[in-house]
Amino acid sequence: MRDSNRSPDAACVALFAEVINKRLPAALVDPEVKQQMILKSGGVLRELIRIVDLCCDRCMQELRGRIRREVFDKSPVIIDQAVLDTVLTDLQISYAEPLGQVDFELLKLIYERFKPQDVENQRFLDLLHGLYVLEYRNAVLWYDLNPIVFDLLVQEGVLA
Repeated sequence: MRDSNRSPDAACVALFAEVINKRLPAALVDPEVKQQMILKSGGVLRELIRIVDLCCDRCMQELRGRIRREVFDKSPVIIDQAVLDTVLTDLQISYAEPLGQVDFELLKLIYERFKPQDVENQRFLDLLHGLYVLEYRNAVLWYDLNPIVFDLLVQEGVLA
């Protein structure tokens, strides 16, 4: 279960870092940002790939803009804090769009109790399949919020 004093599993972080390293040269990603991308994935490979892909898209947009404007004397384009922040904001907005007050209450309940009242509830299943809620299996089955969704709920004042 969630423990605020616990650090991420080093082997999992190393595995996710290796996934990034195989897809992107190290010079194109700020090392601190790489760590943040891994943590914001919530331990879900699909989320990591999505975050990295969106960061790469953002960098490509910047490069294309520089080419169009014929600006070649700027620093290299890399995935830095600004790029990641923009991507996380965009993801947070996309997560927020379909949510209503009932969803916020359900997500808050899952965050507080590590499980929904009814695992067969269709809305819970939609949130689970949409990666709003992540399922973990380590000694017990439990659920937690996607870190990006957690940030959204804090921003909305649903969670402290």
